[in-house]
Amino acid sequence: MKRILGILFLLVSLFLLLAFIGQFSIFLSDLTNFLGISDSTGSYDTGYLLGRLFYWLIHLSAMTLFLIFGIRIIDRRKKKLQNPEI
Repeated sequence: MKRILGILFLLVSLFLLLAFIGQFSIFLSDLTNFLGISDSTGSYDTGYLLGRLFYWLIHLSAMTLFLIFGIRIIDRRKKKLQNPEI
């Protein structure tokens, strides 16, 4: 059952990776706009941009966590099969 959960985590991570690749140009645009923030930038634009960067931070963090936990769950299963003393 845990192996299925690990595979599901990897599939979710793959889906998030494909979404990131599909929106990579938007990510780069948001990143370059963040570097161009100045005092003359309006408060609405600044808030919108910071919200978009927060979205990208959550998106990349979730993708990384699903990948790490999916690999750990699958590896833990393989280690138990290789060493039956545990």
